[in-house]
Amino acid sequence: MNIISNNYINLLKEMIISKFSENVKSALNKTNDNPTVFNYITLLSSLDNSLSNIAKESLITIFEAIDNGFKDSKERKTHYHIKAYHKSSLMTIFGEITFKRTFYSYKDNKGSFCYLDSFLCLNKYDYFDPYIKSLVIDYSTKYSFQKTGYLISEMIGNRIELSKECLLSRQIVRNIIIKSTMPIPKYEQIDNVETLYVMADEKFIHTQRNNNFNSFLPRWNVVTKLNPSSQVLFSSFSKQTKNKIRKSYRRGISIYKGTKNELKLFYSFLDKSISERIEYYISYYDIFKEKDMIELYFAKLNPSTFIQTSNKLFENKHKRNAHLTNLVQENTKSKAVNRYISLKMNSDKLLNNYKQDIISANSIFSSYPNGVIVAASLIIKYNNEIFFLAEGYNKEFKRFCANHLMKWVIINEYAKKGYSIANHNGISGDFKSNKPYYGLYKYKIGFNGDIYEYIGEFNLVINKYLYFFINKFKFFEKIKK
Repeated sequence: MNIISNNYINLLKEMIISKFSENVKSALNKTNDNPTVFNYITLLSSLDNSLSNIAKESLITIFEAIDNGFKDSKERKTHYHIKAYHKSSLMTIFGEITFKRTFYSYKDNKGSFCYLDSFLCLNKYDYFDPYIKSLVIDYSTKYSFQKTGYLISEMIGNRIELSKECLLSRQIVRNIIIKSTMPIPKYEQIDNVETLYVMADEKFIHTQRNNNFNSFLPRWNVVTKLNPSSQVLFSSFSKQTKNKIRKSYRRGISIYKGTKNELKLFYSFLDKSISERIEYYISYYDIFKEKDMIELYFAKLNPSTFIQTSNKLFENKHKRNAHLTNLVQENTKSKAVNRYISLKMNSDKLLNNYKQDIISANSIFSSYPNGVIVAASLIIKYNNEIFFLAEGYNKEFKRFCANHLMKWVIINEYAKKGYSIANHNGISGDFKSNKPYYGLYKYKIGFNGDIYEYIGEFNLVINKYLYFFINKFKFFEKIKK
């Protein structure tokens, strides 16, 4: 069936020529006799407006021709009655048009339909045409909903305007996407991907916009892959971490398992600014202890052991120092004298350090003759992984590096039991040395850890204004504290 008759085609040609001629004459009348760039802008704007109007009137004429072509056809007269006429508005890329829809009813049943809608695939109640909706789908894969609406609004109607109204709000863009019937793409499942990309619309707001600890769970974690061989595992640590573990052991630090009764002591070591209330950890302990999935560890400084090891190290170093003194005196004219002098100077420094340790050990013994707890750690055991839920130490005894030794003892114990992963929990996402959490990063990464970045946390915001007000209130509350 020939949808558009020759009469309508000729009418369309005449309308386009007539309208275009009228608009060009009108544009020329608006120009100024004086040479100015305004004349050029006026011509462009008038031509742009003329073309948009011609396109809109052409669409209306074509819609009318399609509708009338079917209405006068033999097929329609045989099978359908004319039921009603309705005016409809449709937003096209040229601007809004208003046209007449004819609805038909079947002669043999009560159903009805609109031929124009079915022929052009227009939905009865849609305001935006299929082309604009396809642009929304395309642009929303690259830009936010808000920017998508703005960019497409700029394309609709006249292009040469100083300012244009945004015709597609963020909510309109979102609704178009939700209601779209896009085909489901075929995909191939891939295991062990390095990066997972997840798309969330703008109603979801990321709670971790900076690199610090501003959400319930950290976005960056440090994970160590364990080896059952203590020697292999220990040798994989950084040089600084290994030295601190040895130093902690020499200074009388020992590690033992705690009980629920010692949770208050454990809590006293935590940084309260980033920790939960003590009831949180008590509940954690009760729930996970039922299935033997949680353990509490403490690091204790034994001053008597510290005194003994310090005295022994001092005596051994004193003998070594005396031997180096003799070597220097005996080789004053030898080429090796500079090397002996350097060894002697380093030996003097160590000897002085051991002497200071003896003094410190005796001072601690006088204050804590039975020893003192200096650090604690709470871990979760699940499948093949141990997770360091929370840990802390007494800053007065920071130089004893008790948390390094305690972590090594825990990791080594569970590596021998067959566990393959140790998750050290969160770090900051900013790894620069001048940042406040750089020390935490160096401490955890020193255990041969890999950094895992997770997708992070999102809030589904129902009331945007109330959400931001509450967050501002929380920000000021933190400042007050």
